[in-house]
Amino acid sequence: MNPLAIVAPPAAKRQDNKRLDALLRKHLPPDALLIEQAEDLDKARGRHILFAVSLDESGMNAELDAMKRRLARDPSLLHGSTGALLVDGPGDLFTKSVAREIVFYTNRAGCAFIPKALVEGIGDLYNFELRAQLLDTDLASAYGYHLAELVDRLQEDRPPLLVPPARLLAVAATSRMKVANTVCFWELVREALPAPLETDFMNLGKGQIADCRGCSYAACTERGCPDRDLMVESGFDRVAQADALLVLAPNLNDGLGPDLVAFINRLTHLANTDRITGQWLYAIIVSGYSGSDLLARQLLNAFCLNKGFRLPPYFAAMVTANRPRAILERDHIKERARLFARQIAATLAPVD
Repeated sequence: MNPLAIVAPPAAKRQDNKRLDALLRKHLPPDALLIEQAEDLDKARGRHILFAVSLDESGMNAELDAMKRRLARDPSLLHGSTGALLVDGPGDLFTKSVAREIVFYTNRAGCAFIPKALVEGIGDLYNFELRAQLLDTDLASAYGYHLAELVDRLQEDRPPLLVPPARLLAVAATSRMKVANTVCFWELVREALPAPLETDFMNLGKGQIADCRGCSYAACTERGCPDRDLMVESGFDRVAQADALLVLAPNLNDGLGPDLVAFINRLTHLANTDRITGQWLYAIIVSGYSGSDLLARQLLNAFCLNKGFRLPPYFAAMVTANRPRAILERDHIKERARLFARQIAATLAPVD
C-alpha cells in the first residue's frame, strides 16, 4: 500500500502553522509523504490524501491558492486518489468554506472523498465542546482524537463492493417534468448508462415534503419523522436502499431550491439511524446564466462533509441553459451526457 500523502500548503507566517504542525507530528504515520508546494501535487496522484491546511487571520493560504490554480488546469492531476481534510484556523470563520473549495477543485481533478471527510478546528476549538464532553476530555485532546479517527478511516478506506445491478436513485423537485432542463439532461444520461445499472426516479414535487422539525435525537431515532409525507411513505427507504444518489438541482437564486433543502435536512433521520452507509453522490446542476459551482459546493458540503455520503470523482455535471428544454440545444450536449454516464458507470458498474 502506498504511504499516505499529506498535502499541507504552509501559511505565510510560521506561527499560523504551529497547531496544525503539532497535530500532524503526533497523529500521522512516520512514512507519510509530505507535499507542501503546488509543483509537487502530481506526486499525490493515486494515493490516499489528507489535505491539511492552516489559515491566516484573514482566512487565506497563498500556497493553497497556487494549488487550486494548478488543479483547475489539469483535470486528471489527482486521478485515482481518495481524500479527507483537516482545516485549522485562528478564528470562527472560513474553515468550512475553505474545505468546500478544496473538495470542489480536487474533485474536478479526479479525487474522490470518504464519507464525513472533514475535521476542522476553529481558533478556540469551541466546536469540539460537545465532543470533548462525550469523550470526557479537554478540547485539544478531542481535536486530536477526531483527527486520528479521520486518518484511520482514510487509510483503511476501500470503495464498497457493489452487488450488480447497482441501484442509482435520481431525485428531483419539479412540477414541470416535461420541460425542466435538469430532467431533460438526466434522460440523456439515463439512456447512455450501461445495462448493469438499475435506475429509479423520485420527484419530490413542489411543496410536497415538509422540512425537518429539529426533533430531539431520541425522538428522531425512536419515533421517526412525525410528518406523513413522501419521505416517510417511501423516500427514506428508497434512499437507504440505493447504492448512489443523483440530485437534479436547478440553480434558483444561486442556491438549491427549498424542496431539495428540505430533502437534505430530512436525511438527518437516516443519518441518525445509521441508514446512510456511504452511498455515492452525483449531481446534475443547471444554471440559467452562471453559478453552478455555488450549488456544487452546497451539495458536496451537505451530503459528503455533513451527512456521510461518499463523493466520487467528477461528481457533478454542470450545464447552463436558460429556457425550458434549452439544454437540448446546447452544443455537444449528448456527448456531455454520455461522458457523465461513463463517469457514473466507472464507479457503479466498472468493467473488469
